[in-house]
Amino acid sequence: KSAASDILSKKKTLPVIYALAHEAVGAELTALYAGADFTESDVPAVLALMDRAGARPYVEALVRAATAEAHDALGAVAPPAVPESHRILGELLDALAARKN
Repeated sequence: KSAASDILSKKKTLPVIYALAHEAVGAELTALYAGADFTESDVPAVLALMDRAGARPYVEALVRAATAEAHDALGAVAPPAVPESHRILGELLDALAARKN
C-alpha cells in the first residue's frame, strides 16, 4: 500500500498527524484535509508539506527506538533452550522495522 492511497483517503497516519501539528505547515495541511476530497494531483503537495515538517525522520526515529527496545526485551528473555525462535523473532523485528509501507 502506498502513502498516496492513505493521502487520497485522508487517513490520519502518524506522519500526517505529526505534520498537522507542525508549526510551519500545520495550518496549510489542516486546510487541505478539511477541504474537498483529494485527487492524484494533490498528493505531491501533501507529501511536500509532510517533508517540510520532517515527518519521515520523526517516524523513522520512533521506529528505530521501538525496535531497539523490542530487541532489548527479546534479549532479556532469550531462553537458551530455543535459540532458533529467538533468532527468528530478532529477524522479524528487523524486517518489520525495515518495511517502507
